[in-house]
Amino acid sequence: MALLPSSKAPIGTAGPLPIERMALNLVTVGLSTPLEPTLDACVRLGIKAVALWTQNYRGMGSRVASQMVRDRGLAVTGICRMSGFGEATDDSSWRDAIDDAHQLIDDAAEFRAGSITVIGGGMPKNCGTILDTRERILKGVKIVASHAREVGVTLALEPLHPMVAAERGAISTLEYASSLARECGSGVGVMVDSYNVWWDPALHASIASANGLIAGYQVSDWLVPTTDLAFDRGMMGDGVIDLRGIRSRVEAAGYKGYVEVEILSHKISALAIDDLISLVKERFTEFA
Repeated sequence: MALLPSSKAPIGTAGPLPIERMALNLVTVGLSTPLEPTLDACVRLGIKAVALWTQNYRGMGSRVASQMVRDRGLAVTGICRMSGFGEATDDSSWRDAIDDAHQLIDDAAEFRAGSITVIGGGMPKNCGTILDTRERILKGVKIVASHAREVGVTLALEPLHPMVAAERGAISTLEYASSLARECGSGVGVMVDSYNVWWDPALHASIASANGLIAGYQVSDWLVPTTDLAFDRGMMGDGVIDLRGIRSRVEAAGYKGYVEVEILSHKISALAIDDLISLVKERFTEFA
């Protein structure tokens, strides 16, 4: 299966990025794809940095996986994701959520990752309100933030699109994520995922007010129509997001790090890995 070239011209004012600024979130190639050949493909095609999900290394452990990454000279921008607090309404599930968060922080330290993406979690079924869920997320992040500070890993609160507030992440706007990050103190920032925030009328002001808090910036595109709440993200240039415009504001707010391609798409991950990464690189330089 091949994807056609995009005919959409970049909208925003930022100039093209060198490929050295690109990081590849490995969910883009599919979480069931074995880690070692994926890393080899990244090296072969000139990728300098990756972001991992726990599924990428769960079977082998973070120590073995991190050595694979280091042996290939790749940087790790982040680990995905911390998400257990929202649904944890009893003592047992709360302890599990805190323990999982501490383990994830240790994993990120092992990988020398810059940040951990924190979506916090969704709402428990038939129990409480979204306000209760957000309180649990804030409480959980505050509890584990000292551990993250000790090992030098930033907890990056990522607002998700409101359509998944109940299911996956009750933090829905960048403005709210920034307010929580400030309440949690040093070592807690925000992740700006273009796919999740592009729709927000307050986005430009929210990015500006997040100056100094932005720990990462992710790109993909919003397809019209979109057919799946999680796995129908588009390749950059195939949708409606003004990626250049958002990046120009993220950079004006002080973020100068890697721009991470994170495309959750069953269609795209079905491509042959070399073809997929080559297409990502092409669209990155053209549209991101």
